[in-house]
Amino acid sequence: MYCGLLGNAVFRKYIQPTTPVDSRILDKINTNTITQAQVQSAILSDATPFPGADIAIILARLTGTITTGTYTFPNPGVKQNVIVLMAANQDVNVELNMVGLTQNTIVREYLSDTFHEQISQKTFPTDYDTGTKTILFSHKQLNTPYVIALQSSAPEGGDVGIPWVVRTIPRG
Repeated sequence: MYCGLLGNAVFRKYIQPTTPVDSRILDKINTNTITQAQVQSAILSDATPFPGADIAIILARLTGTITTGTYTFPNPGVKQNVIVLMAANQDVNVELNMVGLTQNTIVREYLSDTFHEQISQKTFPTDYDTGTKTILFSHKQLNTPYVIALQSSAPEGGDVGIPWVVRTIPRG
């Protein structure tokens, strides 16, 4: 589970307290009188020091949801959807580990699952810093599908596994 410290502005922007108790917890986090680790520890031990608070909801909004997997990029390299997120109101962070690719590969982002609104296109590895092995994406999804697609410029010689990590943080 990812549990990094977030600044005051981030807490108030992404977390809407559902009860007065939840609001007091956020105030304690923001004033550094309680840490995120203490909140997490309370959840894991089920010894919540905040009666009436939905600690699980607060922690989920702090850390988001992390999903991992490996996409098998087929040979020959035709355009393939690697990451497809249905419409939602959330912040999205994606990591694609491209270390297994040997051919130039076009990386595209779309705001639609039907490829009508392309928002970026780069070629891996030529459009990235020398030595880049992992591509990072950050997107504020606003109730539209979000898609990352790859297309190899030439056959790889076989299927290539592309490990990925998707972290989503709901916005309320």
